[in-house]
Amino acid sequence: MKKILAFVTAIALFSFILPVGSIQAATNSTAPDYIKTIKPEYPTGQGSNSSFKVNKNLPIYKLVNGAFVKNNVSVINGSTWTIQNTIITNSGAMYYQIANNRFIQSNLSDMSIIIPMTIYMQTNK
Repeated sequence: MKKILAFVTAIALFSFILPVGSIQAATNSTAPDYIKTIKPEYPTGQGSNSSFKVNKNLPIYKLVNGAFVKNNVSVINGSTWTIQNTIITNSGAMYYQIANNRFIQSNLSDMSIIIPMTIYMQTNK
């Protein structure tokens, strides 16, 4: 009787530990690189903004559920863009918003700053 009870207890413990171990292993997978900081380039009022020229083809990313996903299009070498926001992720990667839900990830060596300019915005009251 003691052997049967020990066997049943061992089976019960094993069947509990196995799923917990599986859950533990699943949490060690690579997590998406979520946004840490957003720096607007032209807040309400007076702000600064820059245009830049791309020095090589760069993929465009979309923001999906708080993480960047590579799109199937890219900006072309030699094209000019205006930075709307600078976004830094948890891993330290830097993305620049160039359009609504369109971002590029780039080192400054991939871009040439063309025109730093001041933008004035007025809100209607």
